This record gives sequence, structure tokens and C-alpha cells, in this order.
Amino acid sequence: MAEDPGLFSVDPDELERGGVHIRQMADIAMKVYDRLTEVEAKYPKLGGDGSVGKSFEVNYYPVMKECTKLVTDLAKLLADAGGRTGDLGRLFADVNSEATRVATGRSS
Repeated sequence: MAEDPGLFSVDPDELERGGVHIRQMADIAMKVYDRLTEVEAKYPKLGGDGSVGKSFEVNYYPVMKECTKLVTDLAKLLADAGGRTGDLGRLFADVNSEATRVATGRSS
């Protein structure tokens, strides 16, 4: 933002970089998901068939399912936000280029 409260300005390159960084956070969230599901796949029947296994069925697996859903939802949200932020940076760059072209009287 410009120092004058009546002006609005954006650094399009920084905005695009921000979009890249947000998408990188989505990649990190998916790595967390991969690690969670990797452990779950490695030990599919934790606790066996006895009381410990039943405890896992009641207490662990439902929470694990919600955790993996949370992480994938977060990754999708971050990927979308990162993409939109990058798009916004490109839009501002286009607006800046067009405004400069019009202000200087240059044709396309």
C-alpha cells in the first residue's frame, strides 16, 4: 500500500510471489497427509482384534479420518488461494502495463 491513504498500489511481482509461497504451503500440507496415510497403510490393523484393537476402532480411526480430511481440505484451500493470489498479481501487472501505455500515449 502507498503511504498516502488515498492511494492504492500493489507490487504485482510480490503478489505473484505470495501466490507461489501459498501454493508451497499447500505442498507442505500434502506432505503431512502423505506421512499420515503412509503410517496408516503400514499398520492397517493397529491393536489387533482384542480390546486394544477395539479401542483403536472407536478412538483412533475416526479421529485419523477427520485429520486426513482436514489436511487435504487445507491443502486444497491453500492451493486455490495461492493460484488466485498469483492470478491477481498478473491482473495488476496487466492493469499497470495498460495504464502506463495509455498514460504515455503509446499504442498496443
